[in-house]
Amino acid sequence: MERPRPLVLVSVIALLVLLAAGGAFLAYDAMQRSELAAALTGTDTLEAYLAEGPAVDTALQERVWAWSQRWPSPVPQDGSFEHEKWFLGDSSVSTAHERRQHEAIRASIEQLTAFLATDRLVVTSRGWLKTDVGSTSWDLLESPRRMLRWSVLNRAYTWYGVEAMRLADPEPVLRTLERLDRAIEPIGLFMDLMQRVRVVEYRDRIYLRLALGGSLTPARSAAWLAEPPLPMDALAQVYRSERLMLAEPIAEDLANGDGELTRRTFGRRRSVLRWARNEFYLRMQGPRDAGRLVQALTKLEQHARGKAPDSIFAEIDTWQADGGPIINLWLADSRAILQSVVTARATQRAMRLAARAVAMGDGARGLPADDAAFRRRLGTAAVLLDTGRFDLGLRYERPAPDRVRIALDPSAALPGPLGGITPSHGSLTPPARIHIAPPSVEIRLPTH
Repeated sequence: MERPRPLVLVSVIALLVLLAAGGAFLAYDAMQRSELAAALTGTDTLEAYLAEGPAVDTALQERVWAWSQRWPSPVPQDGSFEHEKWFLGDSSVSTAHERRQHEAIRASIEQLTAFLATDRLVVTSRGWLKTDVGSTSWDLLESPRRMLRWSVLNRAYTWYGVEAMRLADPEPVLRTLERLDRAIEPIGLFMDLMQRVRVVEYRDRIYLRLALGGSLTPARSAAWLAEPPLPMDALAQVYRSERLMLAEPIAEDLANGDGELTRRTFGRRRSVLRWARNEFYLRMQGPRDAGRLVQALTKLEQHARGKAPDSIFAEIDTWQADGGPIINLWLADSRAILQSVVTARATQRAMRLAARAVAMGDGARGLPADDAAFRRRLGTAAVLLDTGRFDLGLRYERPAPDRVRIALDPSAALPGPLGGITPSHGSLTPPARIHIAPPSVEIRLPTH
């Protein structure tokens, strides 16, 4: 009997290997798609999300967008109010060119004030979502995502803050600031939240300085002191919007389509090698990562609402370590995001507590000697110093006879997912009266 030829044997073996590999791939692909389908079983929809958003005056939003694109760029870049003379137009600290910039800023601010007076303006991404996003989720990844630039909001808050501090009656400016606060309140994307975190600190700096100068009315002061910190629901809304606007369209594209929309998000095919690598990833790992991205954002939303354990962060870490671009490029550092929100909440509390401490010093009993005395004087408000699931523990300190400081309590436990926060008190250098190194707030007492 004639022996099989080596070439025939090799061909048969190769065919068997290919069939086995093809079967394994089909099984793996079916498993990935099954996991992906399970991740898409939620009842929350993009249509419901858009419908429940703020009422938007489309014509006003377009006028504001055009206005923001013409915003002049002044010299001061920060909101620390160290450029007050410049913002007031003091000729001793500015050149002729800068004074022309100053007048351009003033004209822009007057326009913004008029826009805000309508009480219909929304300056976050949610103000333009309904016009920028098509009728289906398939349009999302290629739709523009408009929002006012941080530099515009930064300088607007700085201008209004300086204006409020120079007036004997700051109430008209504070009412405009209230309208700006409402306009920035609807949260959509991650950048909305990051802007809100920074704006909250700038706005509270204004109120703290006015409180220390005795310029707030009793009603305004009481309302500010009683104001709760940035709600964790803002973070939950971000994770929800990113899931509905980004993760689920990607997942649906890979589950029900040919993945072309997702491919376009990887950018242009600059080389055959890059194209082949992307194709291999999308076929072999893309559906699984897309499903995990949806699950991760869902879990993070529930955690921010207090409905999921801290252990989800370790699970998400594992997914990212084992994942590719879909989950690693489009899922922000969840611990860093949480830390920024928690720190902002603590800084808000610290500013109000510092204002309370200084007010105590104006009384007959003088300043509290230590943290225990401060807690006793605060009464029920001492809860503002305590640690919570999303609240850093704070304490009252007297770093010098003429200073008070509300600082991070090193003996208090940190919220579970946070690996550690290292406070940087820095130093309060005269003539500065306020030094803020989040979450620490230090105030130099006036000399009488």
